[in-house]
Amino acid sequence: ESEEGGGEEPSRGECVCQERCRPSFVPVCGSDGNFYENHCEVYRTACLQRRRIYAVHIKSDWPV
Repeated sequence: ESEEGGGEEPSRGECVCQERCRPSFVPVCGSDGNFYENHCEVYRTACLQRRRIYAVHIKSDWPV
């Protein structure tokens, strides 16, 4: 059955930023020049700040 005419607006998808990331230390350099504990923290920060930040360098790629 349809609920047309019920006076309610159709539901819309809503983006919600992750509250927290799992604790894992895999250092990542973000495109904003900051270091993050892991990829999740990069994307969480980008979401919260409504900015585009991406991982540009991960620890496994760093010279020893």
